[in-house]
Amino acid sequence: MFGSPKDKSAEIARAAEVKREGQIKQGRQAIDTQFAGFTPDYYAKIADNYAGFYQPQLSDQFNKARQALTYNLARSGNLNASSGAKSLGDLRTSYERNKALIGDRAATAAQQAQADVESNKGELYSQLSASADPSAAATTSAARYASLTAPPSYSPLGDIFASFLNNTGNQIAGAYQGAKNIAASTGLFPARSSISVIPS
Repeated sequence: MFGSPKDKSAEIARAAEVKREGQIKQGRQAIDTQFAGFTPDYYAKIADNYAGFYQPQLSDQFNKARQALTYNLARSGNLNASSGAKSLGDLRTSYERNKALIGDRAATAAQQAQADVESNKGELYSQLSASADPSAAATTSAARYASLTAPPSYSPLGDIFASFLNNTGNQIAGAYQGAKNIAASTGLFPARSSISVIPS
């Protein structure tokens, strides 16, 4: 008299899938909104900030080194000699080389920041696909955004021209302001800080 109950499992499954897809869409919108600020201008600013931190230090060190070198060359009577011109030229070459290096590392910092953003965004999408929880996606994306936009930690610039001055004679090295612990200075940057925001 009464027929068998209608099997609604397929209908229920379809409804559940529609709901899940809607939740994922909602979660993706939350993630995209949170990450909307990561624009080309944002990454350009990272490069500018990096160069803006190190370039003034490099210029200041170069000016002090040039003054010390000029003083020593004048005192020794070699300022207008070919050897003096070569020393000043070599100093300028070292400055330009390190200036270019700062520019390269500024660009690398921006590229690394962009890679970090894309990696984090991809992870958030994957987590959302597994959980279909838009609320969790919004909360986690906000936390990731805060972490990604935290101010970078820069280490002070090393003593770039100390070895150059040291090679021209102990008198120059002694006259160079700020040339303390010359033997300990190597390369453009000191050891990286524990916060690996900007690659060396």
